[in-house]
Amino acid sequence: MEDEYGKGKVEAYYMASQKYFVINYELKYKRKFNYHVGEEFETISQFKEQISNSKAEYVLLGEPTHIQLEIVKEYFPKLLEHWQPLNVNYYLVAKSGSSTWAKYDSVKHSSTYFSQGKFEFNLNNKKPDGEVYTVDSLNEFCYSAKAELKNLGLKEGNVILAKVKLKSTEQFNDVGFNFSISDEKDSTLFFGGPDIGQFYTTDPRGYWAYSEIFVGSDLKHWLARGGKVTFFIWNRSKKKFSLSDFEIRIIDYWPARWSWWE
Repeated sequence: MEDEYGKGKVEAYYMASQKYFVINYELKYKRKFNYHVGEEFETISQFKEQISNSKAEYVLLGEPTHIQLEIVKEYFPKLLEHWQPLNVNYYLVAKSGSSTWAKYDSVKHSSTYFSQGKFEFNLNNKKPDGEVYTVDSLNEFCYSAKAELKNLGLKEGNVILAKVKLKSTEQFNDVGFNFSISDEKDSTLFFGGPDIGQFYTTDPRGYWAYSEIFVGSDLKHWLARGGKVTFFIWNRSKKKFSLSDFEIRIIDYWPARWSWWE
């Protein structure tokens, strides 16, 4: 790809690999490659900083997590090629050009605050100003979206991905974009979610924060318990910021693999 697009124009990210595997091919072809591997990035913010400051015009992305893939889309919106051997994904993307991702995402369901679908969105019973909702410094649980799992048409291997755009005058900690799976009695079956500060950039337009659940073999157990999923902002440090562009998607990132055993 360097030969085709020019030296310095292509940057590779092998997110589930180790340097040894790249060095092996550098020795074989007697040339240095412009690359990064997943072990270089200890946090989401380190990965986002590297992608946002990349000087490359093209990125070859191998085996990204769902959130890593979404971050790359922010800065490299044009998808040129996609390969899917077995259950591994590889993408060749470009920095310039209009977004071409939609048909490759295999989105099974999408909901936003303005088109609610199967998720019920709650902004503390307040309507946003246009498409922006301002969180005051006293608002600890300012946003949530909830749905019953049985209504989402999930399969094992799917991902429930939530995203929201934030604006703030500072980088802050102790503000989480959390998720929970709970049963009919509101007992928590599964809980997690990143700190919003991990996604911070100085972009004046705001920045995206993500939270996601990989739906694995626990799905049958969750459904049997009448499970429901909730995504929520937990403003533990009582910071002031704005939210917009709320979206939750049910995604099958590897649709081809189901045909191998079904």
